[in-house]
Amino acid sequence: GDDAIKHEGWSYDVKLAKSGYDVTLVAGDGFEVTLNSDDADRNHEWVVAMQVDGADLEEKNFPLKLVGTGLEKKQMVGGIAKILLNVPKAEEVAVSETPVATEEATKPATNVEGADFAIVGKVDTEMGFMEADLRALNVVTINAEHPKNGAQDFEGVRLSELFALVGLQSGATKLLVTASDGFTAEISLADVLASPDCLLGFTNTPGDFKLVMPGLPSNTWVKDVIKIEAK
Repeated sequence: GDDAIKHEGWSYDVKLAKSGYDVTLVAGDGFEVTLNSDDADRNHEWVVAMQVDGADLEEKNFPLKLVGTGLEKKQMVGGIAKILLNVPKAEEVAVSETPVATEEATKPATNVEGADFAIVGKVDTEMGFMEADLRALNVVTINAEHPKNGAQDFEGVRLSELFALVGLQSGATKLLVTASDGFTAEISLADVLASPDCLLGFTNTPGDFKLVMPGLPSNTWVKDVIKIEAK
C-alpha cells in the first residue's frame, strides 16, 4: 500500500469540496501544484503518501509525495512541505446576496430594529440600545425641576454621553424625538448641549424611557421615548 496509516471515514467536508476551492501543494524547493477540490472529491486513487510499495520515499520526495491514477506526471509533486486550502470566506460568498440599499441610508440600521431605544440620523453610527445596554453605561441620578411637577430625582444616562457613543456629526442642528405612540417633538440641539444634565431617564417600566430636560420647556420632556433622530 502507499500509506501505512489508514483513516476511517471522510476527513473533509464533501459539500464544501463540491462548492469548489483550490488545494495547493508546495514542495520544499518552492514548486507548487494546484488541484481543484471537486476533482479531488472522494477520489480514492489520489494519495499523499509517505511510503511507496512499503518502502520509505527517496530523499528528493521525502517526507510526502502526491501519487494516484489520473494525475499528470508534473502534478505528482514530491517533497511536500505544506498543503494550502484556498477556501473562500463565507462573507465573500454572501456579499452578492445582500445588495446595499444606499437610498435607505437615513433609515435605522439593522441593529436598531427591535431595540428599546435608538439614535439615528446625522451620526457616525446609528445605534440601538436595550435597557441593559444603557444601564451598563455611566448612570447618574440628578435632582431637577420639572416645569409642571416641581423638583424630583431622576435616574438615567446623559444625552451627551450617548451622542459621544454614536458620533454626533457637526452638521446636526436639531433633534427629532419620537415617542412610542407616534408623538414627535423637535428640539434645538444647541439647547440640549447647553444643559449637561439632559438625560435619557429610566422609568418604573423596564424598556420605557423619558427625556429629562432641565431648564427646557415641558414639551421637550417627552415620555415613552423610542428614538432620537439627529437632523
